[in-house]
Amino acid sequence: GVLAVANHLEQFSGEVELVTVLGKQNDQLKVIEEHLSEGVNRKFFWREDAPTNTKRRYLDRYLNIKLFEVTFINDKHIEKKLEEEVIAHLKKKIKEVDIVLVADFGHGFISPGIIKFLEDSGKYLAVNAQTNSNNYGYNYITKYHHIDYISIDERELRLPFGDNYGELEQLTKQLKKITKAAKIQITLGQQGTML
Repeated sequence: GVLAVANHLEQFSGEVELVTVLGKQNDQLKVIEEHLSEGVNRKFFWREDAPTNTKRRYLDRYLNIKLFEVTFINDKHIEKKLEEEVIAHLKKKIKEVDIVLVADFGHGFISPGIIKFLEDSGKYLAVNAQTNSNNYGYNYITKYHHIDYISIDERELRLPFGDNYGELEQLTKQLKKITKAAKIQITLGQQGTML
């Protein structure tokens, strides 16, 4: 997922600095390098206790539908030593960037310490904390408390509040109180988007 984000950003920003973590077990580095645009600067950190997150989807080619998916992942937060290495790298690089975009897939890389560093950095901070089948109920946007821009979908707005039917505008106001976000975008599928 983060490769797609970096590739899209590189198309219109000119320069992207990608920071992510890969697993020492089944690193998938060849596939990653093949799919990552050459214009994306990359810094890979390595987890000793994990594979690189890999999703294997089984498809029905005739109907063109996904039958099921198997995920290879260690979604525990990265170890403290690795977290400190990441933060040290970010401290050096963050002065050079205009915006920090966090694609938080809930797979253990974006730890509480990294969140705190990014929130305290003074940089414009845009965040997507995604809900997916691997982190359902555990990766809420409400773990962020000082960000500038949020982009999530309707389900990702409703889940932290346990509110399946409340008005989106009210839920967005609640989210603003928690995150201090100046702008919140909620994607609504076929109904468009709300900002």
